[in-house]
Amino acid sequence: LLNIGPAPDGSVPPDLEATLSQIGQWLRVNGECVYGRPDKSFGRSSGVSENTVKGNSVYVWNWIWPAEGTMHLGGFASKLKSARILGCGEIEFEQEQYRITLKNMPGQSPGAAGVAVIALEFEKAPEFVRFPLRPPLNKGRIYI
Repeated sequence: LLNIGPAPDGSVPPDLEATLSQIGQWLRVNGECVYGRPDKSFGRSSGVSENTVKGNSVYVWNWIWPAEGTMHLGGFASKLKSARILGCGEIEFEQEQYRITLKNMPGQSPGAAGVAVIALEFEKAPEFVRFPLRPPLNKGRIYI
């Protein structure tokens, strides 16, 4: 899975120890979004992240951190109950129709290896709508 082979004596090569240690550190903080059976087929909520789903939670794997402290996610039809950064705690949010705005986020990504995970907990199983506010073409008429 990590494409790392052991040394001939079965040990971990010294030049890979730091990388494996960093991955282990990340998993200790963010393991809840990985272990179990995440549903990766869920829609993409922004251009800078991927999502996994477990129960009523969506885990947003974010690799480009918003420098201004605000992040916008789109397409969520379910009502958001809480938002938190794994390993850091609760964060403020607003939800308007299908758009969620995460506010007052840390100035730098708290995620080891450059990937922070934001857990969004919804009141019920999350529903995602792709292009929810796209205007209908041809005034809603279909031409065949």
